[in-house]
Amino acid sequence: MRAQPGPSLRCYLLGAVLAVGVSLVLVVPARAAAPIRGAQYTGKTSQGQTVRLRVSRSGRAISALRMFANHACSDGTIDPGPFVYGSFSVSRAGRFDRGFSFGPMGEFQGAQARIRGAFGRRGRSVSGNYMVRYSFTDGLACGVAVQFSARTRSR
Repeated sequence: MRAQPGPSLRCYLLGAVLAVGVSLVLVVPARAAAPIRGAQYTGKTSQGQTVRLRVSRSGRAISALRMFANHACSDGTIDPGPFVYGSFSVSRAGRFDRGFSFGPMGEFQGAQARIRGAFGRRGRSVSGNYMVRYSFTDGLACGVAVQFSARTRSR
C-alpha cells in the first residue's frame, strides 16, 4: 500500500502551484472606484477568515494578497490554508479579475481558480469572491467558493 501525502504536504504543493499559476492569466473588466494608492485593506471572508491586501503605490495593482479559506474535500476532510498571491493588475476603474488553471505536478493533478472584485466608492473598501477547485491523483478533490470584503484606514 502506497503512503498518501497528508494535508500539510498537499497544502504546500497547492500553495506552490497557486503561487506560480496566479501570474498566468489576467482579465480586467471596467467600472468601479479606483483604490487608494499604497493602502492596506483588511477584512473577512464569508467563512469569517482573514483577508489582507495591499495596493501598489501607483494604485494600478494589488501588490500582495493573503487570504485564508477552509477547502472542503471529497473525503469529508477540510484542507485549511493561507494562500498568498503576488502582484496583479487593477483597472483604472478599480476592478480586478484573475483566473488561472494548471496541470499535473507529482501527486497534484490540477486546479482551477479565480479571484475577482472591485473597490467601493472613494476606494476605501474592496469586495469580491474567490473560487478554487483542485484534485489529486488518488481521486481526492477539494474546493471552496467564498466572498470577501475589506476596508482601509488610509485616506
